[in-house]
Amino acid sequence: MATTDKGTFTVKVPQGTRDWSGKDIIIRDKIISSMVEVFKRHGAVTIDTPIFELLNPTISGQDASPICKLADQGGELAALRYSLRDSLTRWLALRGVQSAKIYQVGKEYRRVADGLSRNIAEERMKCHFSVVGASDGLLAEAEMLRVAMEVLDGLKLGAYSIKINHSLILRGLLEVCQVPERLWQGLAKAVNNISKTSWDEVYLDMTSNLELGEAIADKLGGYISKTGGRHLLYDLLLDEGLTKNVSFSKGINEMKNFFDFLEIFGVMPKIAFDLSLTRPDFLDMGLMYEVVTLPLSIKSAGTTIDSMEIASGGGYYKWSGYLYKTTFPITGIEFELEDIFKIIQARVPADQVRETEVDAYVIAVGGDFLMERMRVCRRLWDAGIKVEFLYKEVSEPTCQFAVVLNEEGTKQGKVKIKEVSNLHRRGLDVDIDSVGLVLAEMIKESKEGASSKDGAKTEEERDGDGNFRERVNRVRAHGGTVEMEGVNVEMDFAKIKVKDAEIEFEGAKFDIKKVKIEIRGSKEK
Repeated sequence: MATTDKGTFTVKVPQGTRDWSGKDIIIRDKIISSMVEVFKRHGAVTIDTPIFELLNPTISGQDASPICKLADQGGELAALRYSLRDSLTRWLALRGVQSAKIYQVGKEYRRVADGLSRNIAEERMKCHFSVVGASDGLLAEAEMLRVAMEVLDGLKLGAYSIKINHSLILRGLLEVCQVPERLWQGLAKAVNNISKTSWDEVYLDMTSNLELGEAIADKLGGYISKTGGRHLLYDLLLDEGLTKNVSFSKGINEMKNFFDFLEIFGVMPKIAFDLSLTRPDFLDMGLMYEVVTLPLSIKSAGTTIDSMEIASGGGYYKWSGYLYKTTFPITGIEFELEDIFKIIQARVPADQVRETEVDAYVIAVGGDFLMERMRVCRRLWDAGIKVEFLYKEVSEPTCQFAVVLNEEGTKQGKVKIKEVSNLHRRGLDVDIDSVGLVLAEMIKESKEGASSKDGAKTEEERDGDGNFRERVNRVRAHGGTVEMEGVNVEMDFAKIKVKDAEIEFEGAKFDIKKVKIEIRGSKEK
């Protein structure tokens, strides 16, 4: 705490914000990296825009909106970015771009009430993906949901559902139920809360606050309570009252084609056609969608993560934001990075998250060997390996490999490569000149093995005669010695490559069937 004649000041993080560091930012960056990989796979490019935008005086209602205005910006009125889509529409307008695939990761700000009913600026980390321009039917929306599925499956968030609805279908329902048009926006806000509250509360809101007739509310409730897949679409087509409505008929026909698109893209198993899904600005939209996770039990922590909405979006005929508007179509989806982070943080044990990306430590045993450690480290850096050398010993296994120097090895121009988790093992002796190539290959194979299905686990069996059988993908020795005594080795469909090696067989028995052996430039005894 600092004290001056102007008062006291306590150093702290502003309300509504947070710092990212340590293991948290490692997890967050891996989430973003995984998502970006999907976006690029679909041909998207990225942009980076300022966290504040100029206020547009032609947009009404800004005084009552939850935007965070800046006190002064060189005589111009400005506000912190409310939505990444606002920044996108301004960026598009400046360049005259009307067709593109764009993603952006950034922060949004809006005014919310804290626990003491005071207005504070809340900061949220978001990731937005958009397809700009018109597409055939709902083709852009179908790809958008395919992108969402690839993102969530890649992050392994657990079970989730993609809810969808069409604004024309919702409009048709409201018209058939004879809801006054002046109540549509308020009704959309009320219905949109049905998944967060209950039908009874929504019904009370409609009949009391919006003064909607009970008969109309009952009829509307009979529709918006329905959810399902393609079968729900066919059930609605049997309702003659709905099929006579122009808006509903147009929307349901678009949905039929949309389901075909989703079937081709393999997204249908994740889809829930939910008639209660809406947005306050649904009249400016076509298809609407949101991604909701199902409750997730974390056995290791003994906790359960409640269902949460982690992404939402839709196809906008025009975007009417608090800061900018567009007159061309934008199809987009916005991911709630902080909610996704909470799920992954709960699922991943803290000891499995490395705070650094260092692959190896260069350490010394029986002496300091500072100069030698520095020379080895330089070779590893030259080979593109992430390595540190300031540690004489490794107290915790925070990386996978250790390059160990000792007095005898340095005299012979050799180092020993060990796995940090198994430092008691003998390790691999390597010439200093080739340590970069050897370690790079070991790191590569380790990462490939870790990413293979089910971790490519090794199965080991030992029978009563002491014979040992091991099923592995590859056995490789670099500049080392492989010794086997009293061991029965079975190799099925194996490839043996011997290069510039010395092979000695003593009292060995070979049973070779349908095997081709080539020995070139080798010495055989």
